[in-house]
Amino acid sequence: MKAAYLLLLLPLCGCNSESLETANFGLSYFKNKYQLINATDHELSFHIANFDLHGHERDPASSKYHYKTLLAGNPAETISHEVNVEERISAYVVATGKSLSAKTTLKVKRDRRYHFLAWQGDGPLDVRVFPMERKDVNSEFSLRIFAADALSLKVDGKDYSLSRGELKGRFILQNCAGTIEVNNIAVDVCDGSLGSSYLLVIDKLGRRGLYQEL
Repeated sequence: MKAAYLLLLLPLCGCNSESLETANFGLSYFKNKYQLINATDHELSFHIANFDLHGHERDPASSKYHYKTLLAGNPAETISHEVNVEERISAYVVATGKSLSAKTTLKVKRDRRYHFLAWQGDGPLDVRVFPMERKDVNSEFSLRIFAADALSLKVDGKDYSLSRGELKGRFILQNCAGTIEVNNIAVDVCDGSLGSSYLLVIDKLGRRGLYQEL
């Protein structure tokens, strides 16, 4: 109903259609936070585009949907993006100077926080967008673990086999070192803080990055 109403308003106000779609008069209810994570060896540009009010996908590769460019190894950056009534987005990344890109489409919920993760491991460039999940535990490390490769994981002496692109956890750890192994390679989270929640990204060679669940 709202989509039809907005389409009727468009010729009357002379507005850009995309501006009208997100004209929510300062309300933050339609805005989401996205933590942009580059867990690859490439410089990547991150784009987000809304589907139009007819439910059709727009081209997310357009420069007008570009938010940030992150170098490999850069810290994550958080941006705000406002959805329209369709609540469907395309999340897209492209490597600078290379013919490498990846995209996913999904329906999001309003007023939420998401990870926008670009990853590769030993396979093709890929992206995944999923909700942040903050579950802090006093005086302990609270972790979810994302595997960019198929690998063997050991946490607190317990063995797991993870598939490429699998999100595992939550793990509650008292020690930042000596409790996590990836393919028999020790991984630590000692740059994290006790009492906080994190997303740990790993590949077959070990740790790619540690990102706080906000």
